[in-house]
Amino acid sequence: MFTMSKGWERFFYLCTYLAQGPSMLSPRGYAILHRMHHAFSDTPKDPHSPTNYKNVWSMMLATKIKYDDFAYDRVKPEARFDGGLPTGRRSIGSDSRGWGESPGARRTRSSI
Repeated sequence: MFTMSKGWERFFYLCTYLAQGPSMLSPRGYAILHRMHHAFSDTPKDPHSPTNYKNVWSMMLATKIKYDDFAYDRVKPEARFDGGLPTGRRSIGSDSRGWGESPGARRTRSSI
């Protein structure tokens, strides 16, 4: 398995955040669109199939609007796509792990 030091992990995390930070997605909105896409792939109900749009720009705009509607609870998805979803936005320092700590690492109150 590939590993790296904490310092390099933090370095790459910071570089990723600086490059993609403004575009980090709401896990809830992404999960609903992802579930819908797999349920309706390349049909008229697919939320972002290129076959349903004139060009890539109209597809991206429609996907952004649908994403925002689900991410910010403006529209309720079908019950089968809702539930078991994370809430909130994840950003640097917002999660319970230490900065650069691997997702599998568990922290206890005594280690904080």
